[in-house]
Formats: sequence, C-alpha cells, structure tokens
Amino acid sequence: VSLSRNSTDNPFFPTAGSKTNYSVELSGGVLGGEIDYQKHLFKHSYFQKLPGGFALHLGTAVGLIRGVGDADAVPDYEKFRLGGNRIYPVRGYRDLEVVPRGNPGFIGGRFYTTLTTEVLYPLTRAVQLLAFVDQGDTWNSFREADFTNLRKGAGFGVRVEVPMMGTIGFDYGYGFDRVDGPGWEPHFNFGTFF
Repeated sequence: VSLSRNSTDNPFFPTAGSKTNYSVELSGGVLGGEIDYQKHLFKHSYFQKLPGGFALHLGTAVGLIRGVGDADAVPDYEKFRLGGNRIYPVRGYRDLEVVPRGNPGFIGGRFYTTLTTEVLYPLTRAVQLLAFVDQGDTWNSFREADFTNLRKGAGFGVRVEVPMMGTIGFDYGYGFDRVDGPGWEPHFNFGTFF
C-alpha cells in the first residue's frame, strides 16, 4: 500500500515543489506465508529555486521493518542495506555497503535514515549538473539509532534527459566513513531516486 503526493514543477529536473511517499509492505498473517513482518518506508524531497538558475534539493528517507509477534522473524534479505545510488542511496559507498556497525558480513538493519542535499544547475534543457552531500545509516533497531554519527558522502554528478527513456546519470562520490577507509566511488543511474 502506498500514498504519494507530488507538486514538483518538472518530472525529470524539478526546481520547485515537493514529493512525498509513504508505503507499507505486509507479509504473512492473513496474507499467508511463514514470515510475518511489516516494512514502513517514508521519503520526502523538497525543491527550491535559487538565484542564477540554480536549485536546491533537500531529501530525507526513513525506513522501519519489524517482525509481527517475533521481532527476529525478519529475514536478512529484507533488511536495509544502504549505499550507492540504488533504492537506499548514500553515494560515495559501494552498493549495499552501509550496514549496522558490528554486524557480521553484510547483514542489514531494521531501521534506516538518509539525508540528501543537492545543488542543481541546468547546463542545457536536457543536461543537469549537481553537487551533493549524502548522509545515512542503518541500525538493528530504532533504539540503537545515533543521528549524530551518520555515514557521510559528497561529490558531483550529471543527469541527461533521454527522450522516451527518462534520465541517465553519473555521480562520483567520496565516502568519508567507508569500511576500508575513505575513497571515491562511481555511480551510474537510470531514472530518479528522490
């Protein structure tokens, strides 16, 4: 089940308005299956025109997944793993690299949050340049969340609108808190993730 609201001025390169989405995914219970859990996702993006043709994008996302009846019933493959520019983006990190600190392997968490700040500039009508700062993390529970120690990434990118396909893009992000030490990571993307 999903609820969405979109007041942006352009579906590909917005410069004003906002976009909000809340969704809940249910598994088990009256729906059948052997695993009972609920996954709640909330995303919000705000766009503001700036002088000189620039635009500001502020985005946030929060997710919570919990077992119903048995808190440990959430399968590892459903837990949140952040990084890259996929479903739960934190650019500057490899895809799915950001997991709770101390978790063995790449087992994700049950709660996550991300924050995104972008400054956008339309080079042409079909090409947009951007600079970004992403922050985010995931934890094994909401109680463990430490919003003062989010993993951070920053960088720059480009988006190109391709007729009848949408947007394609490239970001080059520097992850400040990577497991193997700070470093750069390239990201290719198709479509928008805000």
